[in-house]
Formats: sequence, C-alpha cells, structure tokens
Amino acid sequence: MPNWCENYMRLEVPNKHEADIIEAVLNQNEDEYENFRKNYKDLPVFGDNPMGLLGYLMPEPDYSDRDKDVSEDKPAQTFPDWYTWRCSYWGTKWEVDILDWHRENNEDSTVTFNFNFDSAWSPPIGVYETISNREDWKVYATYFEGGCSFFGYFEDGEDFCYDTATRTTTLAPDWLVDDYSWHYDYVEECEQDDDAHEVKEGKMTEDQFLEKWGLEVYNNWQDCMKKEVINE
Repeated sequence: MPNWCENYMRLEVPNKHEADIIEAVLNQNEDEYENFRKNYKDLPVFGDNPMGLLGYLMPEPDYSDRDKDVSEDKPAQTFPDWYTWRCSYWGTKWEVDILDWHRENNEDSTVTFNFNFDSAWSPPIGVYETISNREDWKVYATYFEGGCSFFGYFEDGEDFCYDTATRTTTLAPDWLVDDYSWHYDYVEECEQDDDAHEVKEGKMTEDQFLEKWGLEVYNNWQDCMKKEVINE
C-alpha cells in the first residue's frame, strides 16, 4: 500500500459549461457526460472503468495501442503501461480519492471548485501544470505527505516543495507551517512523551526537560516524570 498524500485544490474554470462537465465526472453521471460528448467530440471517453477527476483534467492515452511511438513532448502517445504514464505525467500512480468537494458559481461567470483528496505517494503536480497552461483556467493547491516528510504548495504554475523537518527548522513559509500545525503538534507531543520517560528513568534531568520545552509543557508532563514509589 502507498503512503497517502493529503491534498487541497482550488480550481477555477472560465464558465458554467466547463463546470457542468466536471460535476458530471465527479457525480459519475455517465449519461449526462455522454450528452456533453455529443457536442464536444474532443472530450475523453468515460470508459468501462469510470473516469475520475485526473482522468478528465489530463486524459490518459489508449493503453491498448502498443504500436505508437513514445515521445516525451507528446503526452497523448502511449507509454508501455498505465503505471509509467501516470507517474510520469500525473505525478501519482492512481486516481485521487476525493474526500469532499464544493462548487461555487462566481459573479463574473467563472466557477470555483474546492477539493480535499488523497493521492498515492505524491500530489498530482503534472495535472496542475497542465491546468495552468490552459487559457482562463486557474489552480492553487497545497499538499502534505508525512510518511516521506515533505509538503508544499502549487501557485501561479510553480510547485514549491519543502522538507517538513521541524517547526523551527523547515524552510517552508510560516503560513504553510501554520496550515499543517497539527503535524508538528503531534511530532512534538511524541518527543515530549519520550523525554518524560527519559526523565522518569533517570536518563534526563527535569531541568533539561524544562530548558528544552519550557514551563507550560513541563507542567503538563510533570506527573509522567514521577518515579514509582515501591513500598516495602
């Protein structure tokens, strides 16, 4: 099983028509989608395996056609297998698992979608880059992968990726650290728990704990540092 990368994406499309097609894909409404395809032949085929969000935004090639030449500058050409193509062009091996989404119709006739989804191992940066190159389409995204210790954001066509490191040593901007403060809270709590046990076992002094974590944290863990009293 892969590590799961947590993602947030804000997608803005230029008109209601584009948004309605995306919503048909999100709702897995094949009949409605096929009605759109009657008028727009360039839309990707829905397929026997229901098409997902990535498959619509950056359609996959026909894997059954093994005779086409593979070319890096022609993503429509067939790669040897789906895994290689998806990792090379989407940036992740599977369709995303959408946890929730919301559609917002804007006053200027554009439509904004907000998504929270999980992706396998890494964010779909290739899809974001493809969207950014479309006229009047906009995408902004953040992502976090704790297992491999990286997080970042995509904005104005660029990906900014950082090592999570620690709250004070990561090179990520403060606002991104704040967005994922729950991660640092958890890591620090685990370290505090370890240190409290070190104090209890005599491998660390209470003064050392106090100097490292401060008085408030020390008070929270003081009871865990007490050694058990053995009554003879």
